[in-house]
Amino acid sequence: MTEKIRVLDNGLVLLTESIPETEAVSYVLRVPNGTVDDPADRQGLAGMIVEMIVRGAGKYDNRELVYAFENLGIDASESTQQSTTSFSAALLADKLEDSLALTADILRRPWFPKEELESARQVLAQELAGLEDEPARLLVRRLAKNFFPAPWARPSYGNAEGLAAITHDDILEAYRARYTPNGAILSVAGKIDHDKTALAVERLFGDWTGNPRVLPAETPSTTLKEHIPFESAQTHIGLAWPALPVTHDDFLPLHFGLGALSGGMSCRLFDEVREKRGLCYSISASYIGNKYHSGVMCCCGSSNETAQEALDVIVGQLRRLSTEGITQNELDRCKIRIKSGLVMSQESTAVHAGHMVSDYENFGRIRTIEEVLARIDAFRLETVNERIAARPIGPFRLVTLGPKELAIDPALLG
Repeated sequence: MTEKIRVLDNGLVLLTESIPETEAVSYVLRVPNGTVDDPADRQGLAGMIVEMIVRGAGKYDNRELVYAFENLGIDASESTQQSTTSFSAALLADKLEDSLALTADILRRPWFPKEELESARQVLAQELAGLEDEPARLLVRRLAKNFFPAPWARPSYGNAEGLAAITHDDILEAYRARYTPNGAILSVAGKIDHDKTALAVERLFGDWTGNPRVLPAETPSTTLKEHIPFESAQTHIGLAWPALPVTHDDFLPLHFGLGALSGGMSCRLFDEVREKRGLCYSISASYIGNKYHSGVMCCCGSSNETAQEALDVIVGQLRRLSTEGITQNELDRCKIRIKSGLVMSQESTAVHAGHMVSDYENFGRIRTIEEVLARIDAFRLETVNERIAARPIGPFRLVTLGPKELAIDPALLG
């Protein structure tokens, strides 16, 4: 497998990886447009653009565009994140240029049919309304809002006021300003010829123009602890705390610590909170964020009677990790779990394309799997625990959702 990086004159970065042994190919085209770019009174605009942009493009109307992808056997999707919007496809290798041409139509020649505006708005409104039926999702959204500086926690479906205010002109104006090749990345992996793929991309996207993106100003959140009254048989608990970005030298040691906490039935939180005490059905702690802001979010649901104990045990386990570190067995399990996931993911062209985009966004280059595996193997227990002790977990942001508010030592918040 070989990788190449090219930068077109308009700023579009092309990443290609040749995998001759497969008959498939996948690609991800990521543009610098996300929920952070939405005006405060038009939250949901990035999501509305994505809903509208696939409802007719080039020579195809809404249904014809769907049929064009399906007739070529293309599994396509699109999604909006905090700082980017991604258009992905997986297909047979001989259909690559046809598929890229359809994606070029969507990105460069969308219809944005005015008659589709209200149905697109309703799709996002339904997702927003669904939060009321899913308290765990509602908790995560509120915890993210309290943890990240504004506007970095905005969801793609925005809020009710923003969605209602978005006009067709808002969509056209935002699309023209945000969908730019300057800062965009196209990653292609599978049975490809590097030069032939580059020629196709140059033909389809080479004359695409646009201005560089300027990120909005940030406003730090000041909400350290919040309780959301909610009548239910369970209390949902969410804790978040800062973490290093993936580019930091100490990221892996601290990631090993997170792996000892969560990630399987042998991990501490599952064992201590669920197995030994029966305080919840499931519990997890996950790395969140991007190259701009990052952290860890720990969530679980417990009965109203045992929720306070569950919170106390969780906090105790987090503080114990900071003071005691992890064991050799935990480190070995974490390394095996991470390496197994990396090795097994090599079977997927979609994973290859996604890894290349992430690597280039974070590191400005593409790391080989051998490099990543060697980096994992290089860390010894003593070094890992030294790095964990040097960066204790916390301070926390806490959100609870249920009938009764829970208590936490205010000194742990920040």
